[in-house]
Amino acid sequence: MARSAARRRSWPTGTAVLRALLGAYQTAAASVSDPAFRVLYASLAASVSQQLATLAARAGQNAIEPFPVAMDLEAATSALGAYLG
Repeated sequence: MARSAARRRSWPTGTAVLRALLGAYQTAAASVSDPAFRVLYASLAASVSQQLATLAARAGQNAIEPFPVAMDLEAATSALGAYLG
């Protein structure tokens, strides 16, 4: 029971961090000119999406955003700032 409650409490923090990372990686994949880096950022975005889906399932959430909005580096930095100190 306590483990289930801890999973639900981790949902807001985990999703805030992962969505900021996902948005930054999506923007990077769309805007970088080097194909090797484009593949890298797209792969990172896919990995973060899987992590977000796993977190949602473990927290008892039944859905995540199907087409997340890309975000620029400044917005991602602002979103992560509260968690990174």
